[in-house]
Amino acid sequence: MPKIILQDYTKTLRGKTVLDHIDLTLESGGIYGLAGQNGCGKTMLLRAIAGLMTPTAGTATVGGTRVGNGVYAPHVGLVIENVFLYEYLSGRQNLQMLNDLSDHKIGDGELDGWLTRFGLDPADRRPMKKYSLGMCQKVSLIQALMNQPELVLLDEPTNALDDDSVQVLEEEILRMNRKAGTTFVIASHDRATLEHLCTKILRMEAGHLA
Repeated sequence: MPKIILQDYTKTLRGKTVLDHIDLTLESGGIYGLAGQNGCGKTMLLRAIAGLMTPTAGTATVGGTRVGNGVYAPHVGLVIENVFLYEYLSGRQNLQMLNDLSDHKIGDGELDGWLTRFGLDPADRRPMKKYSLGMCQKVSLIQALMNQPELVLLDEPTNALDDDSVQVLEEEILRMNRKAGTTFVIASHDRATLEHLCTKILRMEAGHLA
């Protein structure tokens, strides 16, 4: 299971410091929350953990792998801004394509089960460009959860979700954490969800951990 370590991690973009000397250790198997106002650095911290950007200074290590500089966190599920899904394919077609690329493939029945649990019709062949925001969010969440990731990074996962789907998401997070020891880091404005799920909640302010 991945232990997350950031040491003096700093990221500057276009002259602005978006992460400022972050020192952070998250033990494996926890459910961690990130709280804070828009623009405080929550999304950037998730990107740093995923290895989606190169630090200006400092290091990020996930499960013993130093990430960044083109090296990505291993065995990670990710919901973050601009998740890459093909708008001309259906939700199920997108998920099937990603499943085919996974080292932990699931069967067709299990894939359909994920769709059904989140209130989506496995037989719906409409392209995703015709989906509502909530439907697109559900597909994004399923792609992050379905293939037994060891680490899941979620940025505002309850955005555009109905109450039933929020409950399903919370149940799946708790189930995966209990059953497989999956580590979660969740950035959210939804304080109730964070307090219900998380073993620890971290607060960010202006690129710092408060």
